Amino acid sequence: MLFTVDFYKKYNPEASERRLVHIGRIATAVVVILGIAWIPIMRGMGQVLYAYLQDVQSLLAPGIAAVFFLGVFWQGATAMGGLAGLTVGFVLGMIRLFSRIFETSFDPNGVYYHWMIATNWLHYCIFLFLLCLLTIVVVSQFTPSLARSSYRISPTAPARLSNAPRPALAGITGM
Repeated sequence: MLFTVDFYKKYNPEASERRLVHIGRIATAVVVILGIAWIPIMRGMGQVLYAYLQDVQSLLAPGIAAVFFLGVFWQGATAMGGLAGLTVGFVLGMIRLFSRIFETSFDPNGVYYHWMIATNWLHYCIFLFLLCLLTIVVVSQFTPSLARSSYRISPTAPARLSNAPRPALAGITGM
C-alpha cells in the first residue's frame, strides 16, 4: 500500500484500482524475498536479534538526529546542509554495516579494522552524530538559506523573522 500510493500512483495517476492492487502485491513479494535473503546476513552479524537491531539503528539514526537537532535549534541550517549531513551519515553507516558483514576479509591488526569494525557501536554512533553535525554546519555556511535569500522583510513590518519564537522551544517550555 505504501509503495503503490506514495510512489507508483504518483508517477501513474491514471492507474486503475486493480492495477494498484497488483503492483502492491508485487511490491510486498519483493520485500518478503529481500527480508528472507537478509536473514543469513543478520545471523553473520550476531546471534542476538536485539543487539543486531540496535547496531543497525545506530548506523541510521545519527544523521537523522543531527538534521532534526540543527533544523529545530539553529536558524542557520540550510536544506543542502541537511542533505549533506544525511548523506554522510548514511554512507558511513552503510560502509560500517558492510564492513561488519565482511569482517573476516580485513586484517584485525589494521587501522581500518580498528576504526570501522572493532569500535563499539555506541562510540561509533556518537562519532557519526558529531561528524554529521559538523557536516551540516560547514555546508550550511557555504549554501544560501531559504530564510536569508527568499524572504524580504520591509522595515515597516510589525515583526522580524529572526525574532519569531521557535516552536520547539515553545513546546519544551509548555511541558
